[in-house]
Parts: sequence; C-alpha cells; structure tokens
Amino acid sequence: MLYADAAYTDYALEDAWREAEQVTLAADRRTNSKRPHEPWQSFLIQCFRKGVETTISQLTARFPSPFTLSRHKGLPSNSCFLSSPTPSPS
Repeated sequence: MLYADAAYTDYALEDAWREAEQVTLAADRRTNSKRPHEPWQSFLIQCFRKGVETTISQLTARFPSPFTLSRHKGLPSNSCFLSSPTPSPS
C-alpha cells in the first residue's frame, strides 16, 4: 500500500499500478470523488500522511537556511535545481 496526497488522484495510474505491480495507491480523496474511500480508510490515510508531514517538517527545520527550486534558461522545463541563498560576508 502506498499512501499519497489528494494531488495524486489519478484513477488510470491507480489501476495500472494495481494490475502491473500489485501496489495499491491510497490517495487522500476529495469529498466529490468518483471513487470515495470508506470513512475508516480516510481516517487511516490522514493519520499516515500527518506522520509523514510532521517528519518532513522536522527534517527541513534542521536546514540552516531556506532552500528554493530554480530553473535555468536553456535547460528543459522538467529540470530543477535545489539551491540555497549564499551566505553574506561577515
């Protein structure tokens, strides 16, 4: 079982993964979803997601400065670079 955010709701992808890899994608569903989860499934998905989000926020809090994604001219649009602001001279 793979837990995902509501942004990853793609029914065709879910079906393909289930058939090819026997992986169940448990994406958080919106209220107007075509394939709503049972209430107990939604509860479990939210609990797992909160734990992951808490862990990620604790990890990013340990970085010394904010990181940003930037794109450079002349490179493909799907290439991004993780950069940090340069420290100011003391």
